[in-house]
Amino acid sequence: MKKSTVVIALLAVLAIVFGILFITGNNEKNDLKAKVDELNSVVAKAADQGKIDLDSAVAAAKQEAEEATNKAVEDAVAAAKAEAESANQKAVEDAVAAAKAEGETALADAKAAGEKAVEEAKAAGEKAVEEAKAAGEKAVEETKAAGEKAVEETKAAGEKALADAKAEADKALKAVQDELETWKTKAGDLEAQIAAAATAATEKVEEVKEAATEKVEEVKDAATEKVEEVKDAASEKVEEAKEAATGAVEEAKEAATEKVEEVKEAAEEVKEAATETVTQAAETVEEKVEEAAAEITVMDHAAYAAAELDTEVVIETTVQATQAWWEKDGIGKITVYGQSEDGAYFIYEMNCSKEDAEKLVPGTKIRVKGFKSAWSGEVEITDATFEFVEGEGFKAEPEDVTALLGTEELINKQNALVAFKGLTVAAKKDAEGNDAAFLYKWNGAGQQGDDLYFDVTVNGATYTFVVESYLCGQDTEVYKAVEGLKVGDVIDVEGFLYWYEGVQPHIIKVTAAQ
Repeated sequence: MKKSTVVIALLAVLAIVFGILFITGNNEKNDLKAKVDELNSVVAKAADQGKIDLDSAVAAAKQEAEEATNKAVEDAVAAAKAEAESANQKAVEDAVAAAKAEGETALADAKAAGEKAVEEAKAAGEKAVEEAKAAGEKAVEETKAAGEKAVEETKAAGEKALADAKAEADKALKAVQDELETWKTKAGDLEAQIAAAATAATEKVEEVKEAATEKVEEVKDAATEKVEEVKDAASEKVEEAKEAATGAVEEAKEAATEKVEEVKEAAEEVKEAATETVTQAAETVEEKVEEAAAEITVMDHAAYAAAELDTEVVIETTVQATQAWWEKDGIGKITVYGQSEDGAYFIYEMNCSKEDAEKLVPGTKIRVKGFKSAWSGEVEITDATFEFVEGEGFKAEPEDVTALLGTEELINKQNALVAFKGLTVAAKKDAEGNDAAFLYKWNGAGQQGDDLYFDVTVNGATYTFVVESYLCGQDTEVYKAVEGLKVGDVIDVEGFLYWYEGVQPHIIKVTAAQ
C-alpha cells in the first residue's frame, strides 16, 4: 500500500514538472511570435513610406523637368517667331518651320533625357527599397530562427531534467524494492524490519521529492534565463532590423534625392542646350531671313510695270498719304498711296498693326511685298506686307497733267500725285433728277460723311472726280470745299490719279482757278 502511494506521488511530481515546462515554452513561443509580427509590421511600414517618398520625389522632379524644358523651348520659339514676323513672308515661314523643327527635336531630346533620368532614379529607389525589405526580412528570419532555437534548447533542457528526475525516482523505487526483498529473507523481527524499511522508504521519498523539487527549480531558473536571453536577442535583432530598415530607407531617400538633383541638373543642362539650340535656330532664322532678303530683288517702277498680273512683286517707295486704318478678321489693314522718283503705287489693304499705322506718315520709306493686281482698270498691290526702311524718303510734288486728259499717255501717271487746272464744275443728277454740283456716293443715295462725287469738263470732255472719305473725311478742307461748289465754278484740283473704268482721281485739294 505504501509502495503504491510512493509511485503515485512520483508520477504527480513528474506531471507537475512537465506541465510547467509545457506552459512556459508555449508562452515564450507566443511572445516571440508577437515580436516577429511587430517587426514585420515595422519593416512593411518603413518600406511603404520609402516607396511613397520616392514616388513623390520622382513625380515632382519629372514635372519640374518637363515644365522647364517645355517653357524654355516655347519661349525661345516664340521669340524667334516674333523677331522674324516683319521679314519676307515666305523666307520667315521656312525659317520658323526650321526653328520649330529644331526646337521640337531639342524638346524631344530634353524630354527623353528627363524621362531616362527619372527612370534611373525610380529604379535606384526601388532597388534601395527592395534591399531594405530584404534586409528586414533577413533580420526577421534570423530573429525567428534564434527564438525557435532558444525554445528548442529550453524544451530539451526541460525534457533532460524530467528524464533525470524520473531516473532518480526509478532508482529510489528499485532501492525500495531491493530493500523489501532483503527484508523478506531476513529473520528477526519482521515488524521492526518493516517499520525500519517504511522509515527508510519515507526518507527516500522525501529525498526524491527534495531532489525533484530542486531539479524543477533549476529547470525553471534555466528556462527563465533562456527566455530572457531569447528576449534580449530578439530585442537586439528587432532593433538591428529597425536600424537596418531605417538606414535602408534613408539610403533610398538619399539616393532618390541625389537622383532628383541629377534630374534637375540634367533638366538645367537640357534647358541650356535647348536655349542654345533655339538661340542658334533664331540666329539661323535671322541669317536665313537676311539671306532671303538679300536674295529678293527690289523692283524699280519699270520692272514693276513690266511684271505680269497676279505675280509677286517687291518694291520700295515713300508714303505720300494713307486711308484710315481698320481691322478685318482681327488683322489690321491700311491702304497706302506711295510714290518714288520713278513712279507711283496704290497699295490696297496692306497688313499693318495699329502701332505701325501711326508711323506711316508722309515721308516714311517702306519696302512692300505683295501681288500685282488689277481691278476695273486700277493697277495695285494686294495681299501686301511691309517693313520700314531707313533713310530720307521722296516727297512728291503735284504734276500738272491737265493736257494729258483724254490721251493714252495719262495712264502712265497712274497713282501719282497730280494737278488739274481750269476745270469747270458740271451738273450731276441727284435721286430726284435735279441738277447738283456733287453727290453723296456715286448715285446720290448717301449722306454727309460718305464719298463725294463731282463732274468736271475740260476741252469738251466730262470726267468724274471723287473725294474718298477714308482719305479725306467730312471735317477736312477739301470735303467742305466740294460741298460748297456750284455748277459752273472753275477750279484747280490736286489728288492721286486713281483709275476706275477710266480716270477717277482721289482729290485732296480744291481751290478756285488761278
